Order: sequence, then C-alpha cells, then structure tokens
Amino acid sequence: GGHTEFCAMTLLDFEFREFVKKIVKETEGRDLKRISTERVVSGPALKYTYQFFQEKFPFLDNNLPEEICGRTHGIIEYAINKKDPICEMSLQFFLRHYGWEIGDYMLKINPQGGLFLMGGVTLALRDYIGKPEAGFLEAVYNKGRVSGMIQSIPIYILKREIVLDGAESYAL
Repeated sequence: GGHTEFCAMTLLDFEFREFVKKIVKETEGRDLKRISTERVVSGPALKYTYQFFQEKFPFLDNNLPEEICGRTHGIIEYAINKKDPICEMSLQFFLRHYGWEIGDYMLKINPQGGLFLMGGVTLALRDYIGKPEAGFLEAVYNKGRVSGMIQSIPIYILKREIVLDGAESYAL
C-alpha cells in the first residue's frame, strides 16, 4: 500500500475507519486525520478488524481462545475452518480490501509479466486465497470495463520471504 490512503467505499468501511482512529488514539495517543491502507490490509490490521467486528456484533458467538485472540494466524485459522463467525467476517473484510488494493495496483502498473505477492499473511492464506469463497480474486478483478485487462495478468504467491533470503546471503 505504500502508506496510501484507505478508501472507504461502504458504510461498514467508514465505521471501520472511525474505529481504527479511536483505537490508535487509545493505544498510541495520536489523533489521526486519515488512515493508511496498512491499517486495513496487513497482518497487524487483521487484529483491528477482529476487534471491530467483535465490538459491532457482540451477540455473535466468540469461539476464538483468548490466548490467540490477538494473533493474526489464529484469526486466519479460525476463519478458514469456520470455527468463529467473527473471524470469518474479519477475514472476508480483509480479503475484500486486499483484493481491491491489488486490483488497483495492477491497474496502475500494468504488470504484464505477472504480479508477485508475498508476506506473512499472504503466505498463511496461499491455499485459501484463490478459492471462490475467499472473495479475493473477485475483488481483484472487479474493475468495471477494464476488468478483462487485469484478468489476463497472472498473480503469483511467493512461497518464501525472498527478501530475507537475499539479506541472509548478503550477511553471510
């Protein structure tokens, strides 16, 4: 995201944006005028999303054990395995926004050789992200009249953090 502005498109998005501003003020003591995409689409952001849905829908069953409540991979696991409805909503929200961001990025740079995704959350989702129920690809390709252009561009998920491989070989 490069710390670009989070674009709220639905009422739920606007509510989430205000929730994140509130959390940042409470935890960091800062008044945000805007929030960046990284506060919505990143590993740490998934915790914000979970907290938001937990607060918004207190009547839903909360099956996520306390010891993994703040862990991104725990939220992902419980969402994919349909163990917790709040985790499921959180992951769907996350994947929709991740997809929108990836689709917008593809429109901006037109990566004819393909787009390579990496990172901890992407790796954790690699077996799930392409499934129709994930909603990620639908969000990526939902670009109106230019959808066909980006549908022809392959998307790859790197299996490892290759940046770390390069740093490790340089250090050795």
